[in-house]
Amino acid sequence: MMFLVKIKGGVMYYLRYILGMVIFGTIAIIVKNIDLPRSQVVLSRTSIATISFLLVFTFSSKKIEYRNIFRNFHYLFLSGVSLAFSWIFLFESFNYTNVSIAVWITYLAPMIVILLSPIFLKEALNLLKFICVIIALVGLYLISNLDIATLQFSKGIIYSLLSAITYAFIIIFNKKIKNLDGFNTTFVQMMIAAITMMVYVFIVNKETISIPDNKSIALVIILGVFHTCFACFLTFGSIAHLPTNAVAFLSYLDPIFTFMFAYLLLGEVLSVSQLVGAGLILLSALLAQIKK
Repeated sequence: MMFLVKIKGGVMYYLRYILGMVIFGTIAIIVKNIDLPRSQVVLSRTSIATISFLLVFTFSSKKIEYRNIFRNFHYLFLSGVSLAFSWIFLFESFNYTNVSIAVWITYLAPMIVILLSPIFLKEALNLLKFICVIIALVGLYLISNLDIATLQFSKGIIYSLLSAITYAFIIIFNKKIKNLDGFNTTFVQMMIAAITMMVYVFIVNKETISIPDNKSIALVIILGVFHTCFACFLTFGSIAHLPTNAVAFLSYLDPIFTFMFAYLLLGEVLSVSQLVGAGLILLSALLAQIKK
């Protein structure tokens, strides 16, 4: 009987994590239907998500770990700023390319981390990692329809690559955060990202706040509460109960679900070569999880 209880509990955590990936996979669909500048979408998302996290801390057993937040604040600050710009670049890329292509390219981030790890993480670049990077580059070439004669990427691909680079720095800074759970980490990063976006929107860009229609207001609230806070609650609440390799593999359901929803709801279709490219990017990321 105890064995059955453990199995059921384990399955439940798998299902919760996969549900989180399904929710993340619909983010692009939501963003495409919000009639706001992308910078203001990110500002709204991070602000609403920050308030949602505070409500979770207020009305649940979860506690804000002030001491560990203070000890890790420099990395939390850097990762929060990186998060803000990663989302700006990603959401902006949706205006110029298929959302599934944009998300697949963003998932080049682990390969970028591999390239930067000798500098920032003091990790050696072994043969397997080098092969993974080569496979990912071939995937990028296929999925982006790169003109080999001019070596010019489209605007959407450039924004996607910038999102991948900033996402890579989020991964690097997160690796340096110690003794702080994922929910607290994401809460602080979200708050830093919201402050970053306020500075960017109001001071740097001097933007006039757009008044969205009712549909966009509803979608922004859903994006901040459901697609950010609730999805993080599902995934981070499951990570501690799942094997590390399982979490790493399951995280790549996000671009797969994005591709499925983009096809079903937006009518976006990838060519055969682009599908092969996406497969190679996924393969490179999965191979990189193999331990020596």
